[in-house]
Amino acid sequence: MRLDGTRPGAELDESPRGLWELQDVLGCLSGKWVPVVMATLSHGPKRNFQLRQAAPGISAKVLSDVLRRLTRDGLITQVLHIDSAGHTGVGYQLTELGSAGIGLLVNIQAWASAHVSEIEKSRDAICELEVS
Repeated sequence: MRLDGTRPGAELDESPRGLWELQDVLGCLSGKWVPVVMATLSHGPKRNFQLRQAAPGISAKVLSDVLRRLTRDGLITQVLHIDSAGHTGVGYQLTELGSAGIGLLVNIQAWASAHVSEIEKSRDAICELEVS
């Protein structure tokens, strides 16, 4: 795969089914807090409070919604978590499917890092035109 996210000869499947699958899966990995939760869980199981610490500004309700959605989509699962002090509680960890999704997020992040300045310049130019 090249840095622009393409493979030599790679093309999108533009069939209705292919595009629906793409939209559906991108929906699973999108959202403000999904990458933060997924990245945090990529280091091992975490309890709810640990996920909140990793995502400053996230409300308990929003975190609960994100965890419910990721669980529903099969990307994470609930586990019994025992911390170093011996306290037990419900935690979350990536499933095999979720772990595979981390690779995709890494590729998206690489593309974003390579192109964020271009995107910001484009946004700024459009904003200037709208203000004028």
